[in-house]
Amino acid sequence: MSIFITIFVIILLIALASTLHKLIPFQFPLPFIQILLGAIVSWPHDGFHVTFDPELFMLLFIPPLLFEDGRKMPLKDFISSGREIASLALVLVFVTVAGLGYLIYYFMPEMSLPVAFALAAVLSPTDAVALSSIVGKGRLSHRLMRVLEGEALMNDASALVSLKFAIAVALGVAALTTTEDYALLSLTFLKMAVGGVIVGIAFSWVYIKLIFYIGKLQGDDVGSQMILLMLLPFGAYAIAELLDLSGILSAVTAGMTVSFSKFFQTTPVQMRLRANSIWGLIEYLLNGAVFLMLGLQIPSIFQETYLDALVDPSTTFTTLIGDIVLIYFALMLLRFLWLLLLRYTSPITPFKKPMVFATMSFKELLILTFSGVRGTVTLAAALSIPLFISTNPDIPFPARYQVIFLAAGIIIMSLITAALVLPLLLRKKRGATEPIAVESIHEEHEVRAEIANAAIEAVEKTAEILNAEQPSEEESERQLFIRQISNHVISEIEQVNHMIQKTEESDAIEVHIRLSAVRAERRKLYELNSKKRISPELYAKLLYEIDLAETLILGRSPIHPN
Repeated sequence: MSIFITIFVIILLIALASTLHKLIPFQFPLPFIQILLGAIVSWPHDGFHVTFDPELFMLLFIPPLLFEDGRKMPLKDFISSGREIASLALVLVFVTVAGLGYLIYYFMPEMSLPVAFALAAVLSPTDAVALSSIVGKGRLSHRLMRVLEGEALMNDASALVSLKFAIAVALGVAALTTTEDYALLSLTFLKMAVGGVIVGIAFSWVYIKLIFYIGKLQGDDVGSQMILLMLLPFGAYAIAELLDLSGILSAVTAGMTVSFSKFFQTTPVQMRLRANSIWGLIEYLLNGAVFLMLGLQIPSIFQETYLDALVDPSTTFTTLIGDIVLIYFALMLLRFLWLLLLRYTSPITPFKKPMVFATMSFKELLILTFSGVRGTVTLAAALSIPLFISTNPDIPFPARYQVIFLAAGIIIMSLITAALVLPLLLRKKRGATEPIAVESIHEEHEVRAEIANAAIEAVEKTAEILNAEQPSEEESERQLFIRQISNHVISEIEQVNHMIQKTEESDAIEVHIRLSAVRAERRKLYELNSKKRISPELYAKLLYEIDLAETLILGRSPIHPN
């Protein structure tokens, strides 16, 4: 019963936060409302409390979110931005762990160097979900968002591997003093990363084959297929973790594999529409629950860890706040300097094409810098630090509560700073135009014209077949249908989801002709997408319109032709 109440309250708070977000007269990021609501309901001594289990959190929340992000990330874009993503998600993480770790150790000598490295590793991963919630859709340019999303998808794994080794060093289980130790660290990271990718590809490939087989057995019943599809990211994550590999990379790779395999192109229209609707709802609920969970933990973190963090006589509340500010700005400065270094060194590298940073303005580098917000993965990583030293259960892990306190403070500060700074940096001058938007409009018009022509050709071919099969008195009526549909495709293709509203009655002949037009449009769209002639965003938009049109046609039909 308590589990049901917990789920009910969290969903209710998500809906309440969205309602408040719409009612507030000024612009206020939704994540802040969700965090504040969570903190308010859990602040009293007898308030609403939810136990935060880091492993359970990582299993329930992270795989589906990363899977969906991976499914939306076009493989072509990911590969084309591979060097940019690797420079931020891999190299920058290790630079941050080393550079920020030594800085923390220098300014906070009461914290040992391995613990300082652990704190730096905890603060390394960025959160694209939090960034999208703060900035909103469409505010960041495509090239910036592509790099940031790719970084957020990949840097969790490198950060958690670094954290694992830092904890091992702090516990005395391992040491990083020789070249062999660092070589072992590199090999372990490669094993976890490459292994996670292989598991994600292999598991999702076999899983998709299973769903196809079940689909052939069940026909139009897509219920069990949808359930299996919902379980895919959890299975990919869990198997990789059981093998001591990166479950995060496994979940991301599984999403990319599903997208690359064109799984949704071969599934029934009903399943495609239902999958988009269900995943949209799951993504909305999980994103809201993530920030609510963060808010629910803040009061207990500050209440329980604050006193423990003050055990050291030199530590006060003022010094803790000062440490949060110092570490955050050091984190941002290190990120900006790294981006600046990439900007000036990329053109002189042996690669034929320099990285995208080489053409970025100073303002865009600042946007990339402050877009590196920290979120719930950072909190989950901090809370995953063990309570006691494994070799001696009576000795607590050194400075654990101080690390958690600082991590929670930096998460909040990064969110607040991003919400204040990014809108200023993204503000456009009055009358300014975005050339990318104009290009996308031209692209959409061209694609719509091509699929409209494909639909008209299909209508004419279908009419010829019907006339040959049934040369009866109904021919004039069919010709009327054909003329109406052809004119409709030409003039109203941009509103294809309303294409069946112009006639009052429909029979099997008309439905057959209309379906041939819609399915010809879909085939042409698949062809254009396979030839890389359209953007992923436009492909998803037009595919949804065509699927919806076919669903409406079948919904009005007295029969369901194949």
